[in-house]
Amino acid sequence: MIRKILLPAFMGAAMGLMMLWMLHMQLLESSALGLGALAAFVGVHIVVIAIIAILPPIASPRLRHFLMRLHRPNVRHMAVMLASATLAIGSTHILLHSGVF
Repeated sequence: MIRKILLPAFMGAAMGLMMLWMLHMQLLESSALGLGALAAFVGVHIVVIAIIAILPPIASPRLRHFLMRLHRPNVRHMAVMLASATLAIGSTHILLHSGVF
């Protein structure tokens, strides 16, 4: 249960809040720090996905075996991460803009 639900939920919530923070930095500040953080966040994900997609077919058998054992998320994993990110972003956004804090 921890590896299949709680860990993806925690990581999704953390990544969602990071994305919300970076987006607010970009929208509300006059500096370009938010754009750099947002570009790095998205860029690193694109590079890692490209490496995982391209490298296995051309890798040595030993490296291919190692890459096949790496974490490859399934649909349920992605759904839990996206749901927890949406819940964290939505609740934080509403809580902060409602005037409670």
